[in-house]
Amino acid sequence: MLKALGTLLLDPVALLLVLVAAAGGALWGRHSGEAAATARCEAGALRAQLATVTAARNTLQARLDTLATLAASDAARAAEAAKVDNANAQAVHATPQNPRACLDADAARRLRSIR
Repeated sequence: MLKALGTLLLDPVALLLVLVAAAGGALWGRHSGEAAATARCEAGALRAQLATVTAARNTLQARLDTLATLAASDAARAAEAAKVDNANAQAVHATPQNPRACLDADAARRLRSIR
């Protein structure tokens, strides 16, 4: 068996096949290593970009929450103001008409004389 192994290693074709296989394996390993390193680098860059985008999204979400709170507050204030306006309008409509003139003749003359 040892003699067969020695003959195999000394055979030039077998030795060439072993060297070609070893070189191919080395190249494949190097390529795989470079691809893995590139993927790790890209993953790190993507993680940093994701952190930046997430922070920006959180800031915008906080702004939207603030605007929604302000909109709800404005709507409540507008509803309260509408109630007061409706109460004033009803009071105006409930006021009886005054058949008399608003100003007497002397007051109207005094107002006309003001320039």
